[in-house]
Amino acid sequence: MPENWKGGVLRAIAGAGGGAPAAAVYDGTADLQLVYNGGRFVPAGPMAALPALWNLFERVEAGEIELGEPLPGAPMSWEDAAGAVCGGGVEAVNALISALGMEAVNAAARRAGMEQTEIRRPVGENESLRGNVTCAEDAAAFFRRLLSHEGLSEASCRRLLALMSESRDSGKFASVGEKCLARFGASFPGSEYDAGVLCPDGKRPVVAAALVMLQPDREKGARFCRRVAEAVCGEDGEA
Repeated sequence: MPENWKGGVLRAIAGAGGGAPAAAVYDGTADLQLVYNGGRFVPAGPMAALPALWNLFERVEAGEIELGEPLPGAPMSWEDAAGAVCGGGVEAVNALISALGMEAVNAAARRAGMEQTEIRRPVGENESLRGNVTCAEDAAAFFRRLLSHEGLSEASCRRLLALMSESRDSGKFASVGEKCLARFGASFPGSEYDAGVLCPDGKRPVVAAALVMLQPDREKGARFCRRVAEAVCGEDGEA
């Protein structure tokens, strides 16, 4: 990473103009480098899908589910639902959580390293701190587990990363192009999130998460996420 990357992240935070920005960046899978606003809860929004995806692949490995089978109560397979979730489909997120069971998804969150994440109701209903919550460290922890193949098989971890490797837009973490190996973004009123795996030098992956809530300016929130990725990757971001 560039020598001044931490300064770049802090400038991105300062430029967020309020909105309770939070960021977590890990050099590789284990070494903590920077956490800002640690433990700052934010409404989880579609990020609630992360522990659901973890639980899905746990059950696939246990032989309880086959990805090609129909998802109960939905006109799609489990695999199609996983792909739709990674594409930001809220209906698919809710269908997946409903089929797996909220209690099981919350238990899987702990195994995925998401110690502070709680899923209490369908995504999209009262997105506030009284609903589903997560934090920057938890979003980063999920990707750290995938990189280290911790808790799931290497094949499952690679499959999940592959599902999140197709950038559907050019904003936020995807702004750094090929240096963004995998990401999971969320966007809903007042909040912009992105988390994933960046690779500044083409060799060593870096896990990062950027979350901002209660930011009335959606573009400013998206710019914060983008500038965090650009600081880590040594890209020239906007002032």
